[in-house]
Amino acid sequence: MPILPEEPSTHPENLFDHDLFVSERGRKWRLAHTRPRQEKVLARFLRSRDIPYFMPCSQKRHIIRGKMFISFLPIFPGYLFIYADDEEHHVGVTCRHAASLQVVPDQVQFDADIRQVRKLIACGAAVTAEDKLAPGMAVEIKHGPLKGLSGTILSSVSGKRFVVVVNFLRQGASVMLDDAMLAKVS
Repeated sequence: MPILPEEPSTHPENLFDHDLFVSERGRKWRLAHTRPRQEKVLARFLRSRDIPYFMPCSQKRHIIRGKMFISFLPIFPGYLFIYADDEEHHVGVTCRHAASLQVVPDQVQFDADIRQVRKLIACGAAVTAEDKLAPGMAVEIKHGPLKGLSGTILSSVSGKRFVVVVNFLRQGASVMLDDAMLAKVS
């Protein structure tokens, strides 16, 4: 039973269906650093003004007084990715839910990074936030629904975790994978 219903993590739903760099409005990816626990509130604010955003969330299960509850929490707490032009940027900066908004310098790399995070979430595996990424081997997934994604391997007590990094944030998201699915990137 969800504590609250799942909210859209992408607005509009077709945000990733086309090449974003053909924007006629001059939109760019911007990183919103939110005030504490304001990610979903900011997302609702942006959706009400039809400003495109991406807020990757993962499902968490909790047992409260013997009952199982599900909540949908942002993978990158305190951050929301906004695809806005200068006017929409101003709207985001002036709202009380965002502490700051900055333009991402490498638009192409950032877009590729968050598309990989989106694909990781879409595969249905349990996604875990990775905020302190250790150096590791660069790999590419060669088999399965995540084929083609590139990232880094981290060793953990429970096995090997495949990490997709959002370089601009220096954070990432990870899933557990079998070594047979991976190939070293040369």
